[in-house]
Amino acid sequence: MDSREEAVRQEASDRLGQELSDAAWRDAYDRAQKKLRHIVALYGDADGARNTVEYIAQLAIEAIQADILARWTAAMYDAKNDGGPAQRPTPRGHNDIIPQDDPKSQAVFV
Repeated sequence: MDSREEAVRQEASDRLGQELSDAAWRDAYDRAQKKLRHIVALYGDADGARNTVEYIAQLAIEAIQADILARWTAAMYDAKNDGGPAQRPTPRGHNDIIPQDDPKSQAVFV
């Protein structure tokens, strides 16, 4: 790992408030580099602004967040298909679904 990658990893860890495992970091950094190449190819490097440690760290954080969301979504899908309740709580632990025949419903087509 070169010094630039170490700086990006440290910045991402600081922003997330936790250390990243080597496997999670490698995947996130590879995805961030790929996204950066794509952005620069389409829009340029904005006079170097897109090649900063902070910018690449943000791309890595976005890759980590996308992976977490994908894993959570897959877990909810699997739980639903395992015969669990039809309505699962959101990540915050509550359920925002109000049936249309409920008096609290504001559904237009009742």
